[in-house]
Amino acid sequence: MYSGHIGYSAKRWYSAIKYGGNAGESKRRPMNLSQEKTMPRSREQLAERARIPVVLIVDDDPMSRELLADALSPSEFQVVAVADGIEGLRVLENLLPAVMLVDIQMPYMDGFEFLSKVREDPKFASVPMVAVTAYAMVNDASRILKRGFDQYLSKPVPVKTLRQTIARLLGDRPTSPAGTAH
Repeated sequence: MYSGHIGYSAKRWYSAIKYGGNAGESKRRPMNLSQEKTMPRSREQLAERARIPVVLIVDDDPMSRELLADALSPSEFQVVAVADGIEGLRVLENLLPAVMLVDIQMPYMDGFEFLSKVREDPKFASVPMVAVTAYAMVNDASRILKRGFDQYLSKPVPVKTLRQTIARLLGDRPTSPAGTAH
């Protein structure tokens, strides 16, 4: 298990090799990273998996998506990761995550616009949204929280801080079956 910080890496070339393309390019398909790693084999495993909370990661940087997903234990969280807000909205048509981790600066739709569009739908009113961003100036945290995010985490995020933040946010709200389709 990765125990360092989550954020920008000197090994951006690894992202290009793993995802095909250059280091700044994003893949345009949602990834259910925890399912790729731990596919249930029996009905009992499927039932157990349905009780595990879903975390939606919306971040245009493939390495950041992967590092965030890797920091979340598949026994504790199912992870669905997408490259931008538009993909995030598409995924939310059939998914009710327990928490969303959202980058602020993304192409097509930034994190603030994604937050605004998500909050228009009452079914997401109680879903915690965490800004996970490289914005780290003194006033950025205050500005981000005033715009409606429930929490602000600055990249690089220590794994322990990420897990504690999610646990605290989920502890504040009743949980429903993970990934409920509508």
